Amino acid sequence: MKYCYEILGVDFPDRGFLLFWQLPLEDKLKYFELEEKIADLKDIPGLEARREALEGLLGYLGADPVEKVDRAFREEFKAGIEEYLELK
Repeated sequence: MKYCYEILGVDFPDRGFLLFWQLPLEDKLKYFELEEKIADLKDIPGLEARREALEGLLGYLGADPVEKVDRAFREEFKAGIEEYLELK
């Protein structure tokens, strides 16, 4: 797959293979554009405010968005999204 992406001129990080396999390529690339914004949500005071902001960023992924990207986030930030943002 990495070779195919290179032929297409797509810069696809290795962590992209940790994203839910059925996500379209465009959605996977969009996740990487948003990843730092997701991490920055930790600075928002209030559990519900962080949760709503996260839903706003990942809403394009449909049902269970955190599950679809959590492994890639964990690889970069050494914690799952909900743990990192203290949502549990």
